[in-house]
Amino acid sequence: MTDNAPEAPSGNAPESSDATTQAQTGEAYKNLARGLHEAGTNACKQRQEAVADYAKASHEVYRDACKRGVEAYHNFAKSAQEALGGEDAQQKLTEAYQNYAGTAQGLQEDLTRRLTEAYGDLSTRSADLAKTAQAQVRQQYVEYYKSIQRAWASLDIDKLAAST
Repeated sequence: MTDNAPEAPSGNAPESSDATTQAQTGEAYKNLARGLHEAGTNACKQRQEAVADYAKASHEVYRDACKRGVEAYHNFAKSAQEALGGEDAQQKLTEAYQNYAGTAQGLQEDLTRRLTEAYGDLSTRSADLAKTAQAQVRQQYVEYYKSIQRAWASLDIDKLAAST
């Protein structure tokens, strides 16, 4: 080497630059895979929690409806027993049954309404979770692309081309 020759950096610059780029690209991919896995795991966990909350709510709705239904039936049975043997027994029995039937219909309507609300809550929550997961996945890819862009920007193309 002559004194006028440019000083070569320590190590082989193109290979070092290439190796650095490969390492950065590999790291970017690992970060992407890790981020996607975490986003998926988190979304799955939150979805399971939402489904568990729906199951709990629907169980409570059914339990309450059953309790109220049994109570209505006991009231009907009591009214029916009181009506038997009394004056206007048929009329009182018919009224007791109509009261019971009306209560049962009201319970069915309330049950349907409350279950529909619980399912609507699950649907809304699921849609929100899907949007959040989609945003997280998008952000992971944006970060990945930025990392790749930084890795490639650090390459000295002239030195890399001269070495081949």
